[in-house]
Amino acid sequence: MENIEKNNPSKLQADKTFKQIIGMIEESIALSEKLGDHPLAPDCSCMACVTKKKRMLERRVYKSKFSL
Repeated sequence: MENIEKNNPSKLQADKTFKQIIGMIEESIALSEKLGDHPLAPDCSCMACVTKKKRMLERRVYKSKFSL
């Protein structure tokens, strides 16, 4: 017999959530293409601004030329 996966409520909810996330990402990419190159805005949710904000929040580790 074939191994057929049954659709249970948790799997259906996960699929719905996944589709919502993909939809949000597609909308932010479309907004980024529409706006083009623009300065970082605090209320902008385009992919370019989100990436800039993420990079600003990342902890940067710099290698120093000198060691103590």
